[in-house]
Amino acid sequence: MDQGIALSPNDSLVTAALAPGGPAEWRAHWPTVLAAMIGLSLTTVYVYSSGALLLPIQHDTGWSRTQIMAGLTVASVFSAIVGPFVGAAVDRYGARTLAIPGVIIFGCGLALLASARSPHWWLLLWGLLGIASAGVKPTIWASAVSSLFAKSRGLALAVTLSGAGVGSALAPLLTNALVKAVGWRLTYVFLALIWGGITFLVVALFFRSARDKPAAMVPTAAVLEDDGRSAWVAIRSRAYMFILIASTECALVQMALVISLIPLLGDRGIAPAAAAGIAATVGFTSIAGRLASGAMMDRASPRVISAISLALPAAACAAFLIGGKSIAIAVVAVSLLGLSIGAELEAATYLTSRYFGLRHFGLLFGIIASALTIATGAGPLIASYIYDRTGSYQLLFVLVIPLSLAASALIAALGPPPAVAIQP
Repeated sequence: MDQGIALSPNDSLVTAALAPGGPAEWRAHWPTVLAAMIGLSLTTVYVYSSGALLLPIQHDTGWSRTQIMAGLTVASVFSAIVGPFVGAAVDRYGARTLAIPGVIIFGCGLALLASARSPHWWLLLWGLLGIASAGVKPTIWASAVSSLFAKSRGLALAVTLSGAGVGSALAPLLTNALVKAVGWRLTYVFLALIWGGITFLVVALFFRSARDKPAAMVPTAAVLEDDGRSAWVAIRSRAYMFILIASTECALVQMALVISLIPLLGDRGIAPAAAAGIAATVGFTSIAGRLASGAMMDRASPRVISAISLALPAAACAAFLIGGKSIAIAVVAVSLLGLSIGAELEAATYLTSRYFGLRHFGLLFGIIASALTIATGAGPLIASYIYDRTGSYQLLFVLVIPLSLAASALIAALGPPPAVAIQP
C-alpha cells in the first residue's frame, strides 16, 4: 500500500481526527462486540468446565487426574497446529465466514466427549475437539472487533475478552448443576446444546467484521493501520517475541491455577458446592478487571496496564501460600487471580494491533493464539502432575510466582510502538 503520514498509534488527537469517536463506534458496532463476547465464552467452556468435571470423571472411571487433564493438552496441541492457518484464513476470507460453521462443528465435538469409554478414546476425542475449535478461536473474534474499532479499541477488546470471564463464572456453576442432574457424560451434551445453541443464534444474527459492513460504517484508521513491515519481519522482531513469550507464560500459570481451583479448594477442606461458588468469583472479577484495564489502555500506557495484570497471579499464589486453610484468604487469592484472567489475551490482541497494525493481524495473532492454546492445555496437566507426585499444589504456587513476574517484566520492557502509516 502507498505510505501516507507516519503517525504514532498512541496519539489521541490523530486517532480522533481519522476515526469516529468512541461513542459513534459503539453505536454502530456494539452487536458485533456482543456476539464476539459470547463466541469467546463458547471457546472457553470446555476449559472452565473441566475443573468441575474432574472429580466426577475420576470417581466414575478410575482414571487419574493426569490422564483426565491430558485431554486438554491433546486438544491444545491440535488446536495450536491449526491456529496459524486460521489466522491466515481470517485475513483472506473474513471472520464471519469461519465463525458460523465453526460454532456448529465445535458444539458437535464437545458433545462427543460423552462417548469416551477408555483413556485412549478420551484422548482421541479431545484431539478431534482441538481441531474443531479452529472455527471459534479468539483470533476470529478479536480480528473482527479490531477491524471495527480505532479510538475505543481497548475497551471493545476488553468487552470481547470478558467472554472468558463469562465462561469462567458460569461454566463451573452450570457444569456442577448438570453433573448432579444428569451425570458427567450428558453434561457435555447439554453444554453443547445450551451454550452452543445460544452462541450460534447470536453470531448468525449480529457478528460482522469490517469485511461484512459498508465502507462508510468502518473507521478509516482501523482499516488502514499498517506499519509497512511484512509478516515475517514482524514475527522476527523483539517486540513480537516479548509479547508471545509473556502472554504464553501468563496463560500457562493462569490455567494451571484456574482449572485446579475446585479440587485445590477441596483439598483445603472446602465443600464442593462452596468451592464451585468461590471458583465462580474468578469470572466476575475477571470481567471487572478486563473492562477497567481495557478502558485504561485507550487512555494510558498499555504496556504498564498489561504488566500489572500479568503480575497478579504471583500475588494470588503468595496469598495461597501464607493463607493456609483460611476461606477468607482463599477468596482474596481467587479474586486476584480473577483480575488477571484474560490479561494474556488482552495484552496479545491490543499490543499486536498497535505494534504491528491490522494488515497481518490474523496471522500474527493466530500464532500467538496457538501458543496460548498449548499453554492452556499444558497448565492443567502440569498442575495435576504436581499433585499426583507431591499430594498437594504447594509446589505449583511456588513455581507460578517467578513465571508471572517474568511475564510482567517482558511486557514492561517493550519499547514504544512504532509509527503506523495511515493512508489518506
